Amino acid sequence: MRALVIAEKKAQGEPFVKSLEERGIRAQYIRVSRISLVSVENKTLIKVKGKELPRFDAVFFQVRPSLAPFLEPLIEAFKSTGAFLSATESSFYSSFNEPYQFVILAMNDVPTPRTLTSGSGKSIEKISSKISYPLILQYLILQLMLMLKHR
Repeated sequence: MRALVIAEKKAQGEPFVKSLEERGIRAQYIRVSRISLVSVENKTLIKVKGKELPRFDAVFFQVRPSLAPFLEPLIEAFKSTGAFLSATESSFYSSFNEPYQFVILAMNDVPTPRTLTSGSGKSIEKISSKISYPLILQYLILQLMLMLKHR
């Protein structure tokens, strides 16, 4: 079995590679920034430093959620090779998107704490009198960054 570990830094990927090798699995680390996707006719090629990536039996991703726009098509390209993937299309994004996780869990009748997700502070102000305290408030940094970028 051949496994690939895709991570942002060697310090993140190498311990995973070592763990796989200790279990008798041949593993390789590749830095995510060295990977490119090339569309040719009706397929997508996965390349590293201009060379097509060989086939792997399993691919593990250790990267931050902000790279989801690149990882989603990468995951789709790996899926077409038949490799086992530690994530599937859209699961990478949803697994790191806490508000979306609550929606998915609720849709599947999994009990979750009562949760309010809002795109604006004004909505929260309107319902503040209906919220019982203590309250945990999380502000999504990514949304803040996007709002500031579009100003």
